[in-house]
Amino acid sequence: MLLFRLFAARRLLYGAALMLSLSGCNLLGLNNTPEPTATPTLTPSATATATLTPTATATPTVTPTPSPTFTPSLTLTPTVTLTPSPTFTPSLTPFPTVPPAPPVRIAADSFTRLEIDPQVIANLRQGWLAFINSAAPTTTALPGTPVAVSDRQTLYLAAPDGRQILPVLELPASTGTRIYWSPDGNYIAYFVEGNGLFMLSLQLGISLRLFAIPSLSPRGVLSEPTWSPDSTQFTLALTTAYDVDIFSVGLNVFGVGTGNLLTNISQSGGYDFFPQWSPDGQYLAFVSDRAICPTWEPNAPGSCYTPDAPVPDGG
Repeated sequence: MLLFRLFAARRLLYGAALMLSLSGCNLLGLNNTPEPTATPTLTPSATATATLTPTATATPTVTPTPSPTFTPSLTLTPTVTLTPSPTFTPSLTPFPTVPPAPPVRIAADSFTRLEIDPQVIANLRQGWLAFINSAAPTTTALPGTPVAVSDRQTLYLAAPDGRQILPVLELPASTGTRIYWSPDGNYIAYFVEGNGLFMLSLQLGISLRLFAIPSLSPRGVLSEPTWSPDSTQFTLALTTAYDVDIFSVGLNVFGVGTGNLLTNISQSGGYDFFPQWSPDGQYLAFVSDRAICPTWEPNAPGSCYTPDAPVPDGG
């Protein structure tokens, strides 16, 4: 618009100048009598002013469509009634009746009087060495026949300097080393295969059978006897009704000493083996499975018994 106005003004100026020039020419060619000069009246040309009229833009009105309201439908779930499963109650089938072992008793039979060398009795409290000899006989009834292996063995005492050897007791060769001498030297316990456990009093020269037992392995476990340090108690493991207990035998079996003839020391339902006295004789140690098996009685509460139960090998 400004450019348009400048252009119109310039046209007015050119027109005025032209008119002044023409008037000058008249002035020069005419007399000096001035004539009235027509003063042009400038009529401003109409200036077109562009007016911008904004076009109304139709703005669409968005009418929200209401979403459908979700109305939850309640579905009734049928109540499930649980049917309890039958509880399995194991029926314990008792083991067949097993007869108990016979009660432990001292046999106190098979008395035998033996001739004991007086030198043996006189030297019992000395430091002698004991050994066994089972040498075969040097001759036979018939010359040239094979020499039979001896079925006998002899227990000897030997002086430490080797100058004196004294025979003490002749035994079956099957006894082997199952000979148990008391610490004071007055008593010897020994096992005879097929007959049982015997005891000999050297002072009295009398031997008797203590127990008619088949072996020194109660319930299949070898458990060798032992003496108390004061030689007053002979201690061993013996088979009881359904287990194994530690027993002590008193010397009054020979009419010597006081106290009980036979005492069950351990008295448990388990297997008790391997008794050993403390040096002062105040304590007796042994191995037991009672912490695991309180009883071996068939069908008893907590019993370890089964028909094929293995023999315990420790405790």
